[in-house]
Amino acid sequence: MDWDLFISHASEDKDDVARPLVRLLTEKGLKVWFDEYTLTVGDSLRRSIDHGLANSRFGLVILSSHFFEKEWLQKELDGLVAREDGSEKRILPVWHNVSRKEVASFSPVLADKLGVQTSEGLPHVVREILRVFGVDGESDTNITTVMRRANEPKSKRRLTAFQKVWRPFTCEDSVIVMGRFKGDVVDFEPSGLIGFGDSMACAELRAFLTLQGVNLSVEWADLIPAQLLEKNLILLGGPDSNGVSKTFLERIQPTIQCGFGSVTVQDMVTKNSYSPAVVRGNPQSRTDYGMIFRAANPMNPHSQILYIAGALGYGTWAGVRYVTSKDFLKHKEVKSVTKGFECLVETEIVRDVPLNIRLIAIRELGS
Repeated sequence: MDWDLFISHASEDKDDVARPLVRLLTEKGLKVWFDEYTLTVGDSLRRSIDHGLANSRFGLVILSSHFFEKEWLQKELDGLVAREDGSEKRILPVWHNVSRKEVASFSPVLADKLGVQTSEGLPHVVREILRVFGVDGESDTNITTVMRRANEPKSKRRLTAFQKVWRPFTCEDSVIVMGRFKGDVVDFEPSGLIGFGDSMACAELRAFLTLQGVNLSVEWADLIPAQLLEKNLILLGGPDSNGVSKTFLERIQPTIQCGFGSVTVQDMVTKNSYSPAVVRGNPQSRTDYGMIFRAANPMNPHSQILYIAGALGYGTWAGVRYVTSKDFLKHKEVKSVTKGFECLVETEIVRDVPLNIRLIAIRELGS
């Protein structure tokens, strides 16, 4: 590919967004197709744009009210959409002063894609874009260095902490498995119910993986085809709602356990127990606990599972926030590519959101 990014934007957004964004991206080493940088006198505009679309890894689309008014930009977008085959992401949406409703009215396809907002600042936009290329936007490392490392022989290549933890689960055939309550407990809703915390956990996890260029499917635990149980699996929710989690927990038997009719977390090593509770002196605040472990898949030793669940649904959400944080990647226990791990976190729930997530225990699985 000639370029890393093709920038599609309305001319009205050039001064405020496109030009300064391109400058920041090129400073990080990205090769950007941008009309001011790429077109010279005498070039055919249509031919140059077609070449740029066909020879860029990603199309960065700056969505704004001005963009929606341009018919020729719609043609650029159609060209980018045509390159997506459902498994490989090619479009990186940047939302500039527009709402989801406005985007949906213009393109329902784009409304379903996670976009980064310019209202959070262009440095934030750059960080999120760089994550798609495997670059930590907080560091001074640029894309040129990353690509050089990627082209090194495997024998010389060192895996990053992120790759050691997440590589099995960023394969396109990996699956997220969600639980739901069905039957007599929720007989008023035959389709079943999913807790708010588990729902938010799934949404944030998929958003995180999308920024890594991965779009995983979600399967209900009670409907997942048997052959998928041998894949790399991310299990969300404990054994009371997720039957796959229940089956695997019974086989793996981690030393940090919860569920099976109880909301109390038991640490079999320290003999401590932890129960969700209201924070003293603040009835609007409460605590919950999240459990995380990674292990070989009991159905296929060549695959792995990542289990994230809470005493309550808030704990599942907190678990996802922790495993997608930089603090999580610092622990030596999670960096082993051959050994499993288990950990327990505590979170304070404020206005229905898990905050102040704190590590309680982390160890090799089975230690």
